[in-house]
Amino acid sequence: MSVTQQISPTRIERTNQIARRKVAMRGHKLLKNKQDEMTRILQDLVRQRDALRATVSAEVARAVHYFMDSRARMSPTEVDNAIRALRHEYEVNAKTKNIMGLEVPVITLTREAESQAIFATTPQSFERAVHTLQGVMDKLVALAGIQKSCAMIERNLGLLRQRINALEYSVIPGFTKNIREITLKLSENERGNLVRLMKVKEVLENQGEN
Repeated sequence: MSVTQQISPTRIERTNQIARRKVAMRGHKLLKNKQDEMTRILQDLVRQRDALRATVSAEVARAVHYFMDSRARMSPTEVDNAIRALRHEYEVNAKTKNIMGLEVPVITLTREAESQAIFATTPQSFERAVHTLQGVMDKLVALAGIQKSCAMIERNLGLLRQRINALEYSVIPGFTKNIREITLKLSENERGNLVRLMKVKEVLENQGEN
C-alpha cells in the first residue's frame, strides 16, 4: 500500500515517523534485555527445581528404607499407633515476590511442634523416617512454588517474544518503509517543483525577448 494512502507525505510526518521508529527501537531493545534477564532467571530456577527433585527422590528413598527397618522391629499395631500419634495440622503459607514485574509465588510450610515422647517407644529408624519425610514435605512445597514460577515465567517469555517479533518484523519495518516512501515522494515533489520553476522561467524569458 502506498504511503499516500496512509499518511501525508510531508516533512513533518517524516520527522514524526522517524521519532516513532526511534521509540519502537528503544522499546525493542528494552524488551530484548528483559527477555535475556528473564531467561537467565528461568534457567537458574530450572536448575534449582531439578536439584530439589533429585534431593526429594533421594530423601523419599531414605525415608522408605528407615520405615521398612522400623516395621521389622515393630508390630503392625505399634506401627499404626505411632502413626496415629504423629497426626497434626500443616499450614501452607503463600507469598509472592517480584521478578522483572512478574509476581511469582513463594510457598512455605509450617506445622505444630511434635512431642518427642512419641518416639520413646519406637525404634530410632522410625524417628528418622518421620523427620526425613517432614523434610521432604518442606521441599515438596518449595518445589511446587518453583514449578509454578517456572510456568509463569515461561508464559511471560512467550508474550515477550510475541511483542519483540511484532516490533522487529512489523512495526519497525513499517516505520522504515513509511520514511522511505515519504522521502521518495518529497524528492519527486521537489523535482516536479523544479521543473515547473524552470518552465516558468523559460516562459518569462521568452516573453521578455518578445
